[in-house]
Amino acid sequence: MYKHSLNELIKYAQSLGVNVIIPKYILDKRLLITSWEADGRYDVHMTVKITQLEKAFLEIEAWCDDLSKNGYK
Repeated sequence: MYKHSLNELIKYAQSLGVNVIIPKYILDKRLLITSWEADGRYDVHMTVKITQLEKAFLEIEAWCDDLSKNGYK
């Protein structure tokens, strides 16, 4: 599935019965994080505070580690 929308990916996983624990930060910021990826790809004038990017990166990195430990690839 080639999608960038975290919201759509989460809904898709849930529709398949995939029980993935999604951190509250990711759920709360899923639309914002998705917009960073999409808008940042096409809008060269888009800016995001480095502190917000660092926070998101740390949360996503920890989430990926947890998923990996639980057998998800």
